[in-house]
Amino acid sequence: MTSTNQLLGLAEASLKCDQEIERRYEIVPSVVCSMCCLFGIIYCFFGYRCFKAVLFLTGLMFGSVVIFMLCYKERVMDTQLSVEASVGIGLGIGTLCGLVTMLVRSVGLFMVGLLLGLLLGVASLVAMEEFYHPKTVWVPLAILLGSGTLFAVLTLQWQRCFVTLSTATFGSAIITVTVDYFIELFALVHYVYERIRSYIKSFRDRQTDRRAYSHSRMMSRSRMAELDYDCGSRVPLTAPSGPPVHI
Repeated sequence: MTSTNQLLGLAEASLKCDQEIERRYEIVPSVVCSMCCLFGIIYCFFGYRCFKAVLFLTGLMFGSVVIFMLCYKERVMDTQLSVEASVGIGLGIGTLCGLVTMLVRSVGLFMVGLLLGLLLGVASLVAMEEFYHPKTVWVPLAILLGSGTLFAVLTLQWQRCFVTLSTATFGSAIITVTVDYFIELFALVHYVYERIRSYIKSFRDRQTDRRAYSHSRMMSRSRMAELDYDCGSRVPLTAPSGPPVHI
């Protein structure tokens, strides 16, 4: 009887494993991902030809993503904003950023090169995370800022070459992220996010270990001082001077 129940349980488990995973898509993220996929196609195949449009879309997406993350993750005026409100605020400020990058050519070129450097820096950190964890958080920050600044300056110097390279790389990254949402609900994005977070977690763990070690050393030193005081010798340190007395 027990074996029969076990077989039935295994059969039910196999049926559950064969069932398709239920995916629930929300309206706002689906629309945003669809728009970003269209932008990614324009970036990938028409980057340098649609130069003004690319500059505008660069500022729009960069400003929108940053403001959306700030509004959605942080409390604004002691209130937690919804996804729709965060998207609206992000799109509004992102539009202003897009106009700035489109009208001011040097700012737009700097932003295009900066995005290329940041993408390469993030890819380097994700690949390096499997083998090496730096002892300080300044190493990943230096990699991101250094690569971003380097490619931003190179884009200002050699515009056609690096704008083409940046738009192709950034467009393919956008298409990958949007496809990842519709297939696995941002599983790849979560993986990259966890790899980046592991650097911060490793740094915090080292800071905690150092504080605990220093605290334990201070406690052991104070304990040793107390033991020395309690068990210290009461014999005078200097013997009395003068000749011995004979009785």
